[in-house]
Amino acid sequence: MHGCQSVPDQTGGAVVPYGAPLQKFREELARMKSTWIATVEACRVTR
Repeated sequence: MHGCQSVPDQTGGAVVPYGAPLQKFREELARMKSTWIATVEACRVTR
């Protein structure tokens, strides 16, 4: 299953197997989301 909701703040999109427990996925994502976004932003290259 592919659910793409790409948005400018990098919070969209996921590829998960059919039948995956989406509530558990959402809970896990909520726990790591801000840390992940901060890590990605720290690697951003600007010109």
